Amino acid sequence: MKPPSARTLSSLRDSFREGAIQEGVLDWCPVRAYFQSGDGMPANQQHILLVEDDEPLAEALGAHLRRGGFRVTVTSKFEPALQALEGTDNIDLLIADIVFPGGVNGLALSRMAKLRRRDLRVIYMTGYDIPGLAEQSTGLVLRKPIDDEMLLDAVRRTLRSAHLGADK
Repeated sequence: MKPPSARTLSSLRDSFREGAIQEGVLDWCPVRAYFQSGDGMPANQQHILLVEDDEPLAEALGAHLRRGGFRVTVTSKFEPALQALEGTDNIDLLIADIVFPGGVNGLALSRMAKLRRRDLRVIYMTGYDIPGLAEQSTGLVLRKPIDDEMLLDAVRRTLRSAHLGADK
């Protein structure tokens, strides 16, 4: 089945939001596979796990990534992040703050994540100068504060490199 065009999806999404399409009407339609329940966003979008201990920042970054077309799971602690990584849900990218409380930092989290999902891509965020960071990281490192467009560009490049088979 050929995926619907972006224009078709946009038109259907607008119609759904305006109430012209009732919930359940799309149940029979092949286009339904391209929508998640409730929010009208494409269901085939890439999934990002964002781990940031500053909750207002995490929510702001998560909202911006969602507006950029990504599905985002936000957590402020490493335990829920590991639970998500151990689950069955597809996760394409881990964005992790490097320094956060709780004994496990973003570098350690990414190593644990890679043990669970070898092909997972990683982007790190930090506001600190960390000696040896380049040697320890397995992905791009972004310096805080992070510009919204710079973040989206880094995410797109990182995910594109995953599809091209590039390392790191």
